[in-house]
Amino acid sequence: MDEIFDLFGDPVPANWGQRGRPEHIPTQQNRNRVSMLVALGWSNKRIAAALFVTLPTLRKHYFSELKYRDVARDRLNANLATKLWSLFMEGNVAAGKEFRKFLEVNDRMELESAMGSQPPSTGKAPSERVGKKALLHAPSSLMDWCVGNVKIEPTATAIRATKQNAGDAKIDPWAALMNGVWMMSRNPEANGTSGWNTDDLDGLMAKIDAVVDAMGETGDADSGRQVLQGVGRPA
Repeated sequence: MDEIFDLFGDPVPANWGQRGRPEHIPTQQNRNRVSMLVALGWSNKRIAAALFVTLPTLRKHYFSELKYRDVARDRLNANLATKLWSLFMEGNVAAGKEFRKFLEVNDRMELESAMGSQPPSTGKAPSERVGKKALLHAPSSLMDWCVGNVKIEPTATAIRATKQNAGDAKIDPWAALMNGVWMMSRNPEANGTSGWNTDDLDGLMAKIDAVVDAMGETGDADSGRQVLQGVGRPA
């Protein structure tokens, strides 16, 4: 006699619908299902109802799966991340996009977890950690917007952020900031003077005023740039 399955693909016991409870069969498929439901955060009562078993029967046959409740979600996420990364390395572009989404969700969860585990504020300013590496951009709406548009893309050996990955969103000021950081990290030596003598503050302010006057009188930004570069004089 062929085996009969219900709507959800589970085998129907031979005595289903007759007197007495049908014997539950703890198949590997059911074990995988319990592990998945545990990882999704389902309660034992809810899992038992999904399997059409009582709570004692659930604990009897699936004790090994239930005891990993505290780490089941992490194990599921680890397997998911590994599978997506493997598909991405094989050339699956869609898997790469899903992996980036997974990273964003994971980073947000880690940040929320870290913020939730911080001790309550004592009203005192925290001391700056010695040796802390941080890069702060100018406190402006433009930079806030551009930095928010940056999308990190994982590669085989590192990560990167490109204009193509950002789409129509603008990240040019952020890119200029990164170029400047890279240049300054090389500690370049100046080949000459810029013409801006910071030791003479009065002369420096006079030069800035001249640039402003040139731009205001002529309405031409080129005039101001010529004065800044020392190749022209205000009109």
